[in-house]
Amino acid sequence: MCQSALHAYDGEWRDGDTSFLKAIKDMISYSAKLDDQTKARAEYWADGPRSEQPPGHWMLFAGAISRKNSQTIDQDAKLNFAVSNALLDAGIAAWNAKRRYDFIRPVTAVRTTQAGKTIKAWAGPGQGTKVIPAEQFPSYIPTPPFPDYVSGHSTFSAAAAQVIRTSSGSDTLNVTSTFAAGSSFVEPGTVPAAPVKLGWSTFSAAAGEAGLSREYGGIHFRDADAHGLNLGRAIGTNTWNKANTYFQASPPAERRRHRAGDFCLSAPAGVASGLVPAGAGPGVGGPAAW
Repeated sequence: MCQSALHAYDGEWRDGDTSFLKAIKDMISYSAKLDDQTKARAEYWADGPRSEQPPGHWMLFAGAISRKNSQTIDQDAKLNFAVSNALLDAGIAAWNAKRRYDFIRPVTAVRTTQAGKTIKAWAGPGQGTKVIPAEQFPSYIPTPPFPDYVSGHSTFSAAAAQVIRTSSGSDTLNVTSTFAAGSSFVEPGTVPAAPVKLGWSTFSAAAGEAGLSREYGGIHFRDADAHGLNLGRAIGTNTWNKANTYFQASPPAERRRHRAGDFCLSAPAGVASGLVPAGAGPGVGGPAAW
């Protein structure tokens, strides 16, 4: 499943590949065009150290949907079970790809392939867009110390969005968030100059922007984003299908044997059998709890 959702790389792009050179130019272009809107989106989704991180961000979305839809405890348990397991699998799959392909990050690619040239790009905090030596190219979001392909943000976000969308039967999200003036952690006090209102009408749009934010931030190539989204959607579908086998399953046979008048459940020898009086209520261990 994971491999079919990924691009069939034969190891890595070659320095002379036109697709590789285009991807590098695209990253430089994103950098040069950074404005308060794109900076706010890059930072909103950053979810770096000392934050809830990408999986936690999507658990917060799941909680918001629960409150909006007035879900029952049963519905919440199922949703959180499925979303958290999709996020776990997304992390495993994304980091498996990162270690397998060990692909270069944009900041390194720009500095090495464009060495000796000058480029127009964001020059650093408080400096805006300037013509700078390619060897000094900075990413707007600090580049993490692990490979580019695939994007973890894209994989996590698409997996969670797929589960939430499938479980609720709707892609509608309609959530907004305001990025306060001067609240940037990259350029504090000056960015954004005025509040920036962010919003996502659907889970799909939110997942897509989470991935794109890493391109704005200068830390992922387009393929890492797009293929991470593909991988995440496949994981979300598989996770929801697997979770449903638990949600729809009948109680195990040994539990069905518990009837009024019985005093214990069948249990392996040497294992406490959980003595309960007939008629004990929910939460105590009686028939209604099984």
